[in-house]
Amino acid sequence: MEPPKRLRTAAGDAETPSGERGEAGSAVDVSVVMPVYNASCWLDECLQAISEQDFTGSMELSVYDDASTDDVMLHQRVRLQYEVSVLHPNSVFTSHGPTVVMPTWFCSKNWFLKVGPFDEGGKGVPEDLLFFYQSLRRGGGLSRVDQCLLVYRYHEKAATHSVTEETIWKLRVDYLQERVLSQWESFTIWNAGKQGRKLYRCLSWANQKKVKAFCDVDYNKIQKGFYTYEESKEIPKPKVPILHYRAASAPFIICVKLDMTGGVLEQNLNSLQLKEGTDYYHFN
Repeated sequence: MEPPKRLRTAAGDAETPSGERGEAGSAVDVSVVMPVYNASCWLDECLQAISEQDFTGSMELSVYDDASTDDVMLHQRVRLQYEVSVLHPNSVFTSHGPTVVMPTWFCSKNWFLKVGPFDEGGKGVPEDLLFFYQSLRRGGGLSRVDQCLLVYRYHEKAATHSVTEETIWKLRVDYLQERVLSQWESFTIWNAGKQGRKLYRCLSWANQKKVKAFCDVDYNKIQKGFYTYEESKEIPKPKVPILHYRAASAPFIICVKLDMTGGVLEQNLNSLQLKEGTDYYHFN
């Protein structure tokens, strides 16, 4: 028998399983905030996904006719993220890998209020990413639920398209340098290909000097021996060795996309007995 739904009404009272009102002003366990804009063709599917959550605590739904973010949650999402949030009240929670754009993460209301409001800079501002970074600066943790929690919908009118790839890239590089590279004396970039070289070129001069090598699994790249930074104004041009990953040393910045190597990247990392957050960080 399925558990009865416990939803808070617009007036702020909790609806009990028997249909009677709970105590006025009583707190709910989870609030689902759903901003929408011109999303009528997807509302039924989205609301159905929320109503079918297997979470048995009290839950409220707040819908705002504002922005376009009405993605499909898998039935276990609220329950799984809530269970982890009770154990780690000052953390932001994500599903699977390092993607942090909304709506892939989840946090308590108290932590949201402590971190501060979203950046209201307007169109083209990645307010979700900025909030996430501010959470980490305030000492917030990050916990990961290693299960699929939602299906993310892309469409041509989505607000996410107003944020340029270069804006996101610059923010990520700046934060990487601020929080990680500033603590390291040297490191290896895992990927001698396009993304790894781009990261190297975007680093500050001081952090470029910390790069002791690129590493890769591609024999052709390794055979080249070095990457030459041709755009540099230095004379002679900086040259960075390219090594096989087994010949390279930690710490690493991983510039390889997850789920794109058929599990080979994960196997290689495990073979070296590396610890994420200490011996390597993902930047992909």
